[in-house]
Amino acid sequence: MRAHERTLHLAYGGDESVWPRDLVLDGVLVAGEHRRLGIGRGLLDALLRRMAEVRIGAVSAIAEGPDVNFLAACGFRIAARRPVAMCLALAVSSGPGRPP
Repeated sequence: MRAHERTLHLAYGGDESVWPRDLVLDGVLVAGEHRRLGIGRGLLDALLRRMAEVRIGAVSAIAEGPDVNFLAACGFRIAARRPVAMCLALAVSSGPGRPP
């Protein structure tokens, strides 16, 4: 599992006590042969316990495919403010001196 803090204090500085703390869940990865054993749910439960201990009130995640169902089963809900998935693809040449 990988998550990082997205607290606005980190971007703007100042008194950190005035900014609500939140996390972004980057991913929960369980090896294929160990899926459906409750490992992912256990990791998320541990994350939620730790968040309560350090007073972080929210965690956000972006998911697709089966990950949506997994996070929904763990209590996540679709947020009213939804990010837009964006991509910038660059042309890659097929070798030195060759056009893309």
